[in-house]
Amino acid sequence: MKISVVSPSNRSDGLEIVSKCLMKQTFSNNDFEWLICGPTFTGISYHIPEPKKKKGDFYNLNKAWNACFNRAKGELIVSIVDYTEFEPDTLAKLWEHYVDNPTVCISGLGVQYKDGKISWVDPRIERNSVYLISPVDMELRLASIPRRAIQAVGGMDEEYDKVVAISEKELCLRIGSLGYKFYVDKGIIYKFYAHEDHGSEWDRLYSKSVEMLNKHTFELLGGTRKKLNYVNRE
Repeated sequence: MKISVVSPSNRSDGLEIVSKCLMKQTFSNNDFEWLICGPTFTGISYHIPEPKKKKGDFYNLNKAWNACFNRAKGELIVSIVDYTEFEPDTLAKLWEHYVDNPTVCISGLGVQYKDGKISWVDPRIERNSVYLISPVDMELRLASIPRRAIQAVGGMDEEYDKVVAISEKELCLRIGSLGYKFYVDKGIIYKFYAHEDHGSEWDRLYSKSVEMLNKHTFELLGGTRKKLNYVNRE
């Protein structure tokens, strides 16, 4: 298998958008799989049961990521979050990057829509076609990472299920410490649709996420970051 598309999600209406785009891909259907950790969803996907929360968890998103990673068979992991709409050549472009250099991770650029209107545009769209970025600027809404890189660092840190967001940045920092490079490809543009307001609890937990990320970054730089084993190594 060349590509494993992973979508850790519990929102079926948002998955329908992803499904329609995947069915239009120019990349061969025989060369990619689609893994969903969340609701049972008909179509071309493979359903992975949603992991249970542990005591103190706000959600189980990072457990869902890792469940997808452990089931994946593709050389290249392509993360596509629900409510994301993308072009028919997206998988083909991401695979081409991987074939050219199997140590790169690629992110697309997004345009957000709310109530049928553009509400935000990634300012990096104005930059050159393909350019180097920091690991913390990697957006997993639509991005590719070699599977062996995720396996080498043990997957997402599930401690981040106690807070919100940020975990993908921490994952990419660990991957970057192994020598992998991160790029944005201006030729991979996607749309995503705002679907809910996070609320005050999200805002409170986000500040705790930032504190956790800062702590783990200093540990990584100092060589004291604990090794994780949430994802199987081959």
